[in-house]
Amino acid sequence: MKIIFLNAWYGNVGAPLYEFIKKYSDNCDIFCFQEVDPKLFGALCSLLSGYSGKYSSDNKIEMLGHIYGQAIFARKSIDLKKLEKVDLYRNVVNDVGFLQHLEIVSDGRIIHLGNIHAKARPSHKLDTPVRIGQSEKIIGYFKDRKGRRLLVEISI
Repeated sequence: MKIIFLNAWYGNVGAPLYEFIKKYSDNCDIFCFQEVDPKLFGALCSLLSGYSGKYSSDNKIEMLGHIYGQAIFARKSIDLKKLEKVDLYRNVVNDVGFLQHLEIVSDGRIIHLGNIHAKARPSHKLDTPVRIGQSEKIIGYFKDRKGRRLLVEISI
């Protein structure tokens, strides 16, 4: 199974983003995107018509003029079981993060995908109480889940 995790940055790079997705959609089974607003999600749905798209957002948070969200696109042949959104932190009005969890079945095996945009501020990557807290929430959330777990965290 091939999976791509990518910060889509609300589509701000334009054509290169769409060209990248189109190029890799031939052999990618699942795309996990961070920083996706409703407009970009619609464009991705059109581009990835052979995939089932799942969108999670926090409609109360605007970042750089965009509604903050995340999206997972899985080939329609993949058995999607459950989608959940787990809040990880919220410090100020424009600093929020959550885990987008998709449970799938592939070759008879349960796989838990965690699409995470982690705490980006402050911009250094050192541990802080908030970052440690979000890690504890992620560990607690997945601790008792049966099957394989694949978690990727983006914090840009």
